[in-house]
Amino acid sequence: MPITISRHPLARWAARTTTAVTLVGLSALVATAPTAQAADPLDVSLCRAFQPSGNLGASAWQMDRLRLKEAWALATGKGITIAVIDTGTSNINTAYFNPNDVTALNMIPLEDQDLRDGLDCGHGTQVTSLIAGTSGIDARTNFGGVAPGAKVIAYRSLSVPIDEQGNQQAESPAPTIAAINEAIAANVDIINISQVMGLRDPDYEAAIARAIEAGIVVVAAAGNTDSGLSGPAYPASFPGVISVGATKPDDTPSEMSYSHPGMEVTIAAPGHLVTALAPSSKPPATDQQTLVANQAYTNVTGTSFAAPLVSGVVALLLEREPNLTPAEVKQRLVETADRPVTTPPDPKVGWGVVNPVRALVGTTVPTTSHPSPRASEPPIQVQPPEQVDPRPRQLTLAIAAGATGLTALGLTLKLVIPAAARRGFAAAEPDDTE
Repeated sequence: MPITISRHPLARWAARTTTAVTLVGLSALVATAPTAQAADPLDVSLCRAFQPSGNLGASAWQMDRLRLKEAWALATGKGITIAVIDTGTSNINTAYFNPNDVTALNMIPLEDQDLRDGLDCGHGTQVTSLIAGTSGIDARTNFGGVAPGAKVIAYRSLSVPIDEQGNQQAESPAPTIAAINEAIAANVDIINISQVMGLRDPDYEAAIARAIEAGIVVVAAAGNTDSGLSGPAYPASFPGVISVGATKPDDTPSEMSYSHPGMEVTIAAPGHLVTALAPSSKPPATDQQTLVANQAYTNVTGTSFAAPLVSGVVALLLEREPNLTPAEVKQRLVETADRPVTTPPDPKVGWGVVNPVRALVGTTVPTTSHPSPRASEPPIQVQPPEQVDPRPRQLTLAIAAGATGLTALGLTLKLVIPAAARRGFAAAEPDDTE
């Protein structure tokens, strides 16, 4: 079926010229697969919300590790649009998101259970917050997104159904493929996919290829060890995709970070107990002080949350150098990463931990050096970015051709969501090591 792309006011973006999914069984999809549809506005008031976290615990260590204050002297992601293809993002009841900058769309029909229990938008909200949450909002924490100047189109393409035992149910990839096609039509700059599947679906691969051909950088989680994978993870292993592993504060791989001899991780980012936002409950007032006091936070672990940090870095890079191709962006991240202790590419962290400042400045690191001497690096003297013309973007007109993947050929999906998600995205304590 063709994908309808004219039902939403996305002309502002179109006018620019510019995790683990596992094969669970073929029979399950026939009875349970949702029907993919064109994107509709998501009623985020239906998202399940959480109370204020109270104890924030440790600071958002990913902020200091990535030296974001230095990076923001160069770029903030202004003028860049990222598609977050996930479980949906709540952009209300928070001072961290401006609804004009975070657009919430829905790719899957609402079920009776969704309306009764509320939409599980936790995972998508966390991912979006790590990319584009405004910095300097709450004096109790240094949390902010990597690219606070960027815009996000958040597509709800997964509903995270959980059975009575707490296990995630299988889902069709059709809504995700449809969301990719919608993102291409919206002329986004980056697509973040914090989900994986365990079989190489040709329709999914074709959608990713169309996005990259259109000049869109695709960033994907490499997968989690508890996701039931037994082979390479997709879409992280599709050609041209930036595959992201997760690291701890000492730059060693998180125990959750997945690897397989048949796949290659491109790069890594913090992904162990990183601070993120959860959907907040409706506050008694809408002034900023009340919104901040009412904010729900959580500490999360997994490659699902390392990937958006890399997507944020890509947004910074594209603001500064908008003419870079997806292949050039990937190469820049590889060349400027903080090298792992092992000889790169490491099975779990690839060429090392992403280094935003070095990527923006263009200071490469010899591939044989490991580890990188980041601890002894002096602050980099930065200059404001030069004004550049928006990069030419290939407009994809034959969107209807992207509809071939919507039957999904009996494949099933499973999100890379850590234990925090399965306990309802409640705020984790600082010593949570799940």
